[in-house]
Amino acid sequence: MPVYKLHYFNITGLGEPIRFLFKYGGIEFEDIRYDAEAWPEAKKNMPFGQMPVLEIDDKKIVQSGAICRYLGKLVGLAGDNDFESLQVDSVLDIFNDLRLKISAAFYEQNKEIQAEKRKVLVEETLPYYLSKLDEIAAENDGHLALKRLTWADLYIAAFQKYLNFALKGDFNDFEGYPNLQKVVSNALANENIKKWVESRPDTITDLKYFYKMSYKVYYFNFRGLAEPIRFLLKYNGTEFEDVRIEREDWPNWKDQMPMKQMPVLEIDGKKYFQSVSICRYLAAKFGLSGKDAEENLEIDSAVDTFVDMRLKVTQAFMLPDDQKEAAMKKVLEETIPLYLTKLNSLAEENDGFLACKRLTWADIYVTALSGLISFISNGQDIFETYPALKKVIDAVESNENIKKWIAERPVTEY
Repeated sequence: MPVYKLHYFNITGLGEPIRFLFKYGGIEFEDIRYDAEAWPEAKKNMPFGQMPVLEIDDKKIVQSGAICRYLGKLVGLAGDNDFESLQVDSVLDIFNDLRLKISAAFYEQNKEIQAEKRKVLVEETLPYYLSKLDEIAAENDGHLALKRLTWADLYIAAFQKYLNFALKGDFNDFEGYPNLQKVVSNALANENIKKWVESRPDTITDLKYFYKMSYKVYYFNFRGLAEPIRFLLKYNGTEFEDVRIEREDWPNWKDQMPMKQMPVLEIDGKKYFQSVSICRYLAAKFGLSGKDAEENLEIDSAVDTFVDMRLKVTQAFMLPDDQKEAAMKKVLEETIPLYLTKLNSLAEENDGFLACKRLTWADIYVTALSGLISFISNGQDIFETYPALKKVIDAVESNENIKKWIAERPVTEY
């Protein structure tokens, strides 16, 4: 008899159908469960950096569907021929289509987009798929295929707990779908599975706990180039560790940074650099980028215009004292007015935004760095004379998450 080890998180999820099949067949297996702290290290040893993984005599196999299909045959719950197996596979693939749509809504990070996806899911997707599956169960006498118990029945029964959690308030034990309820009760009637359900570990159901990305922002103890990154994370309500390094400590940190510079965003232990690239990435995740290539071009153009100005201002500010005064005079009298006039025009054309006539990461980027530009400009609130641009800044700073961050962030000179 092979030695089986199941690697998965300490939840039900995609690991539970595999556990059900092992328990149904009375096959011994080692149920290896990883918590959030252990997963990053364990991930390195998984073939594709994901789970579940079934280890059979030290050989690791991935993909939960393939694993269940293998175990289904092993315990006598597969089709007796290719055509019967096709029927089992077909209904399982229908259920997995639904499961993926549920996951897409559940794990969506942008709250507004998540609400839209949830609405479509509850009002359209769930009724459509569950009614179809319920019809199939009715045709098969309380089973999903072949009018007898198959691994498809165990699979859907094993997922019931996860569905109750992910669809809380809109789903409860297949209520309203009596034939699917019969499928689940038939599966749970098996003595081995019944005993497992009664004795299995009482776990959290939320896979977000394990898959939630860990963010760290590394920068000096001031706002500067890290502030747009912090603004974007705060805007989305995403937790992050704000690692602030004092200048005198920088030599001890420098060699740990990919290009010996900051800001750096660390995601699940991997460090990424270049502030604009980081902002563009976060914007895409949080629904603040363009809807197509042309909109992204419009947003990038606005951001790059501000970056051009910032570089010219910063270069003048960093000159030796004997050159700085003349350079800063030119910046204040020529450079800044030139660029801010252009940006102000963009804001006028876009109804109080810098691109696309809606909030994008360009607005957040400029707002987050507006304080730096004012500081370098001898503390002047230079944006006051550009009303459309000031409207952009006021709109971003009125966002509740960003407003709270501004009120609570560490007090620094700039």
